[in-house]
Amino acid sequence: MNLSLRESIDIKRDGEEITVYNWVNVQQRAAVRGHNPEVETFGADIGAGDLPETPEAVTPDVAETLDWEFGIDVSDHGIEVIDPESEEVHVL
Repeated sequence: MNLSLRESIDIKRDGEEITVYNWVNVQQRAAVRGHNPEVETFGADIGAGDLPETPEAVTPDVAETLDWEFGIDVSDHGIEVIDPESEEVHVL
């Protein structure tokens, strides 16, 4: 089963059901000045899929992309990184 193509994956870990998102939306404010070639960014809001609610968990690929592209550490937002292909979880 190719889980990387799914937008969200329902898993069970230690008896708890969790939805792991493989797609999120990001809203991040920024300031751009014409006399300064740098862009200043401010806090980001991360939504689950196309929803405004913060996801409980995201896949490692999403977490890595958020870090690379936006400089966002998901743990700073209370979001857990769960690999749905790990042997520690069961895909529902």
